[in-house]
Amino acid sequence: MKFLKGFWSFAALIVLPVIVAAIFSFLLYRAQFGGGFSGVSAKWSEFGGYIGGVLGPIVSFCTLLAVVRTVYLQRELIEVQKLEYKKLSDQQDLQITLAKDEMQVARTTSYRELQLRLVEMLIEQSKQEAAIIQREIDRHSKNPSVFQVGDYLANLSERFNQLGEEERQLRLVMVMLSVNEFGSLEEVKKFLEPYLNRFLNMRAHGKPL
Repeated sequence: MKFLKGFWSFAALIVLPVIVAAIFSFLLYRAQFGGGFSGVSAKWSEFGGYIGGVLGPIVSFCTLLAVVRTVYLQRELIEVQKLEYKKLSDQQDLQITLAKDEMQVARTTSYRELQLRLVEMLIEQSKQEAAIIQREIDRHSKNPSVFQVGDYLANLSERFNQLGEEERQLRLVMVMLSVNEFGSLEEVKKFLEPYLNRFLNMRAHGKPL
């Protein structure tokens, strides 16, 4: 609507001077030479030459203005299209960024839950081993043998205590893994790496974390 309003305003501004000039030229010719409509073609030719000579430059000038205005409107349209394209491009970039962030959060959450299950599995293994050791301790305590039962039970008790400490520290890792906020998958890996490495090393040597 704004474009059409501007177009008709400009059209009126161009056409109106031509109409006014045509009326003024006709009245001036009539006032100068008088008379009615001539039946002689030469008179009409002279009148046409007069009108063309007067209105021709005015029409040419108005046409030039119209061309300039058209070029200006085209430039405005191009600028508007550029702004719209940039706005659309920015929105698409924002959507892509949000999608990447959501994907990163989903991957991080999935990996953290996987690691939580791994820690739970390690805790369960420690509990099972501790239960086996506890049964072995109970069995030898009830039925002692002559083959250095004391040292054997002492080693079992030490290992049982190590497994209890191991389970406690694994549960601590699980709590920290659950409550901490991680921005990326790499942060989760960086957090877990020292604990898991220490766990594997201590397991290999039969020591707690």
